[in-house]
Amino acid sequence: MDETVRDYENARQGDSAAYARLTSALRPEILRFLRDVSGPDVCRHEGPQDLVQRVFKVLQTRMERLPHCHERKGVLRIFRLQARREIANTLMRLERTPRGPSALPPEPATPTRSRGTVTRADDKRKLEEVLAAMKPEYAAVLRCCVLEEMTRAQAAAALGISEENVKKRLARARGELRALTKNWRREENGDAPEGTGTGE
Repeated sequence: MDETVRDYENARQGDSAAYARLTSALRPEILRFLRDVSGPDVCRHEGPQDLVQRVFKVLQTRMERLPHCHERKGVLRIFRLQARREIANTLMRLERTPRGPSALPPEPATPTRSRGTVTRADDKRKLEEVLAAMKPEYAAVLRCCVLEEMTRAQAAAALGISEENVKKRLARARGELRALTKNWRREENGDAPEGTGTGE
């Protein structure tokens, strides 16, 4: 068995020394990955070294709930998924923080709506506004499966829940999302949201 896999499995059983060896072995690859995928806004706000520390700290609290891995690439995939989550969390904090004059301007909104995976800046911002109004567990599963394009198995590992729970939460989250966006569109058009009739 690969030493990384052995340390990962031992760390899942609560072996802190194994986790320390695991993070030491993976640090160069996760750090390189974070440098490659972090955009300028993330790097301006938080350096890759700080991000990798957050990745390791968060995963350490979830080790016993993470899936078994039989190959090094599987272990690396789990750490990369958490790295993407930390980048997404940083971007969310930046969206809620007023931008100063030295900050980079936001990506211009596009006149046409995107189809399928959310990729355009205006759609992402709109989705984040809606997610902020949702139940946290529903927002979290949508971020994983829609914004971060994770599979159900990957989302389950990242959230520390079963795939069946991911499936159920995703279905409920989509229902709530449809209701929220429907009201949002009605408000945009100057109509009263559903459930707030005038009584006439």
